[in-house]
Amino acid sequence: MRSQRRLVSPLEAIPEGIFTNKWSMDENSGTTLVDSIGGINMSYPFDLATSSVVGQVGNAIKFDLQSRNAQTAVDTSLSWIQNIGGLNKAIPFTVMFWLNDSGGSFNPIMSYGSGGFYHFYLSKNQNLANILFSYNSNGIDEIIGGRLGGLGIYNSNNHFALVFDPYNTKNQNIIEYYINGVIEGSFNAVIPSDGSLRLESHYFTAGGFGYTGSRTSIFTGWQDEIRFAMGSILKPEQILAIYNSEK
Repeated sequence: MRSQRRLVSPLEAIPEGIFTNKWSMDENSGTTLVDSIGGINMSYPFDLATSSVVGQVGNAIKFDLQSRNAQTAVDTSLSWIQNIGGLNKAIPFTVMFWLNDSGGSFNPIMSYGSGGFYHFYLSKNQNLANILFSYNSNGIDEIIGGRLGGLGIYNSNNHFALVFDPYNTKNQNIIEYYINGVIEGSFNAVIPSDGSLRLESHYFTAGGFGYTGSRTSIFTGWQDEIRFAMGSILKPEQILAIYNSEK
């Protein structure tokens, strides 16, 4: 007797539990966005009832320059520099989220910051995405960065994904950037692999640049469905499957 083939949904190709953190942004009351997977709250208080808007999947959080600052989570597990076997090393990660920005020549998107030293941030300059990694190796501050692909037109919903592969395990560029499930840009850089990176106190900020309550610069627009896979590199087909399931 012939066995029947089961059709596999594209989403089934995504390993279970690959996402270490996810903020659905569906809260419409209170002052704190809650991580629905990892248990890390983002708590830079503002009124979620007045900042909650319709997003791509359920609600989204609208940030603006007038009254609403970014949400900040303090947790070392969200850092791309972690202690592994006694060595401070870079770890791979994938971050993805939906965004709709309201325009302007410059718009910060999200960052990791520590004491005024931003060691990872994403920003939009004109209509292009920019990325910067700062780190300290053997007491010397280093910066790598690049201009990536376009962010689409203003006031439209775009799905953003960034894959950071510090040791080039895929034999391709170590930083890849996707918009709406399609790779838009990539570049290579050299990250020390000898364990000499300095650990920092890490403040992850959605909606701009900020840490420990500091107001520096804020994203103007909304963000939705922020996902992190710390320690994991999602494949192009997995990123596309998530976009297709939510578009």
